[in-house]
Order: sequence, then C-alpha cells, then structure tokens
Amino acid sequence: MDNRYGSADVVGTNQRHTIKVSDYASINQEARDIGSRYAGEDGVSSNELFEAEDPKALVQASSLRTFFNITKCFIGAASFELPWAVKQGGLIGGSVGLVFLGIISQFTLVILAKCGHLASKSYPTYPDIGREAFGKTGVILAWTGIIASTIGACGSYLIFIGSSIQKLLGGYTAVFEYSAVCTLFVIPPVIMLSWLRSYKVLAPTSILGICALLFSLVATWIDIGMYHEAKSFNDYPAVQITSYPLFLGNAAFLYLIHSVVLPTEQSMANKSRFPVVVGTSIVFVTILNVAFAVTAYLFYGEDTKQNVIDNLHPGVMEILVRIFLSLDLLFTAALFLFPTSEILEFALLDRTLFGKSRNVEMQRNLLRFIMVMVTAAVALAIPFFSVMTGLTGVFGSNLLGFLLPPSIYIKLKYSKGHWGKIKLGKLMRFKKKTWGLLAELVICSLIFLFGIAMLAFVREIIDKYTSGTLLDD
Repeated sequence: MDNRYGSADVVGTNQRHTIKVSDYASINQEARDIGSRYAGEDGVSSNELFEAEDPKALVQASSLRTFFNITKCFIGAASFELPWAVKQGGLIGGSVGLVFLGIISQFTLVILAKCGHLASKSYPTYPDIGREAFGKTGVILAWTGIIASTIGACGSYLIFIGSSIQKLLGGYTAVFEYSAVCTLFVIPPVIMLSWLRSYKVLAPTSILGICALLFSLVATWIDIGMYHEAKSFNDYPAVQITSYPLFLGNAAFLYLIHSVVLPTEQSMANKSRFPVVVGTSIVFVTILNVAFAVTAYLFYGEDTKQNVIDNLHPGVMEILVRIFLSLDLLFTAALFLFPTSEILEFALLDRTLFGKSRNVEMQRNLLRFIMVMVTAAVALAIPFFSVMTGLTGVFGSNLLGFLLPPSIYIKLKYSKGHWGKIKLGKLMRFKKKTWGLLAELVICSLIFLFGIAMLAFVREIIDKYTSGTLLDD
C-alpha cells in the first residue's frame, strides 16, 4: 500500500519511493494521469500513436511540479466568467463565496486523496473507491459525475473558442458570423488531439497555458486602467439574493478538479506533501481570481459580460488575448478528455491488447470520437458560456467535490474499523450514529442549496431561448 499521511514510512527527501513492477500491472489507466505524464511518466514515443505504454517508465513528480499541474487544472476559462459570477452574487457575497468554496474544496480534495489510501486496491480510481464504499451505487455516482464534469468543462472550452473565432473572423465572412458554426470548426482538431496516446506531446502546454492566462489577466487589468473608471463601493450591491444561485454554479466551476486528484496525488514522490501542495495552490488561485473578478466587476459594473474578454477594448491586445486563450483551451480540452477516455477504455475494452491490436486501437479512437461529439452536441445545445460553466459547477462540483468525498471517507473509515467514537476536542464524544447523522445533514443541505442553483440555471436557459438571446447581457 501507499504511504499514508503522517505515517512513519513516508519517503524521506534522500530516498526514492519504490514500487514493485508487478504492482503496475494492476494500475488502471486513470492513474496514468495528467500529473504523471507531465512528469514524463509514459513509455510511448511522442511520434508513435499506437505504441504500447511501458509502466516501468514511471517518474514520480516533485512537489513543485505537482503544484504547477494542480494550478493549471484550476485556471482556465473559469477565471473569465468569474467577474460575471460576482455580478450575480454581489460584491461582498461573491468575494466571501469564492473564499468559502475554496476552503471547502481544499478540505474535500485532501479527503478524496486520503480515500485513495483507505481503499484496498493499489492506485484506485474514483469509481474504485466509490465501489468500495457504496457498491454499484457508488460506481454509478462516480461515473456520472466524472462524465458530466468532463463533458461540461470541455463543452465550455468549445463555446469559449467558438465565440473567440466569431469575434475575430465574423466581420470578414458570413460563415463565421454564427458562434455555432465557429464551434463546429473546433471539433476536428479536438478529435485529432484526443487520439493521442501520450501526454508527452502536450506536456509543455502546462507552463504555456499558465503564461497565456497571466498575460490575459494583465491585459484585462491594463484595459481597465486605460478605458474605465471604478464607481463608489456604495453603487454596487453587497449581496444579490435573487441571482446568488447563478453565482454558486459559476464559482464552483473554478474548483472542479476532483476527477484528477487521485492520479495526481498518486504521481507524487512524497505523497505526505500533497495537502500542503494543494492548499498552496488553492490559496494562490483564490487570491488571484478574487482580485481579478472583483476588480473587473468594479470597473465594468453592470456592463460585465459573461466572458469578460468581451469587455476588452477592440484592438491588438484583445486579438492576442483571444488567440492565446483559445490555443490554451484547445489543448486543455484534450487534456481533460484523456483521463475519462482512458478509464472508459479500460472498463469496456481488453487492456492487454492496447498497442498490439489495430482493431482495438480503432475502437479506442471510436470511443474518443464519441466523447468529443457528445461534448460538442452539448456545447451546441447550450451555447451560453456562463450557463454551461454554471451547470457544470452546480452538478459536477456538488457531486464529485462536495458530496461524494466526505461520504466515501466516512463510509471507508467505518468499514475499516478506524472509528469507534469520534472525538471533537475534549468536550464531546460522538458515536457513529450521531456522526453519520451530522454528515447526512450537511449532505442534504448541499443538495438543497445546489438544487436551487440548478433550477436557476434551467430557468436561465429557458429565458435565453424564449427571448432569442444567445449571449449574456
């Protein structure tokens, strides 16, 4: 089994964590994750699409590399819908809400990683720990959350890129005047990227993506300083009760990375550092995004668009931002599709034939093609950037991030016999039944809260279609 947090056998800084080669045979494909492959973990040549992967080629990631990989998962399209989200939640309500969701995410991300150590199977996936905790129900819930989150996140990227193409080329030809048509042009390159068998080709895009995001944030701040003025704080509502559910979904989308946490933690050389690494990443991401979202809302005010890039003054800077972000999100979409596609392949196909049978490789390509097409269909059906990110945040973050991790953790703790009585300080002792009731109350509260948010987004979709509005005001 893996080292556990705080255990005596955690690998020291001068030792290498060793794993038997035979153990790698039981590693399912999700464990060959974004973090591992950024660290160079794959035996596949970047120019050989069908070459078999060598599990002995594993190179474990340092804490610094893991920090960059986790941060890259956090940042992206979500940052540019947050000003609109703060507009829906209010200046104070939005700021405090982002910090609160960040704290919850830190807790659940660490809890989820610990669940991987409580599982009986080496290098478990999310469905694996779901099965061990709740049987078939846990598997279904985990798969539902993973697939829905992947499709929703990648769908929002397609909408973002399609919208950028429309803004850049719509004035030159009638073909690009419609965002739906522009989104169709994005599908072929995403399909081609999804057919890659190795992350090695896309590994450099992690650092480049962070640079593209930082450039875009700086460009937005420059635009704000040059062309806009902030009003008094009194001119902005502190909290927007009626539209706050719309804020919840879009803000939760920022922290939706739970599907890649297990393999990312498994890829670390020193797993005991994971809570510190993920906590540092969340603090950095939260501070950066709160500052950006609040500043943009203060200067753009009620004119804040669903995609704040649409608020930029037309010019060279705006064009560069759209190009850089679109390229980044194109590769990010492929990276998000990889883990889900691979664990689907391991669930449906014979892994022993991977890289050996051309027929099996064609089936893998077909499965990935279907994933991309389903994602594109959802993006075309809901072509509203803020609504897509919000729905994904409401459903994906709530299920994968806030409900399942604590539920699975408590269940596995009970089943492993770790908890007889639960101590809260030195004042109270809660037996299992009381602790379970408390957990159920928290879970039911989250279901109620995000259920309201889900209804708000459904109403938003209906309003947009009935009014003929394809973009947020």
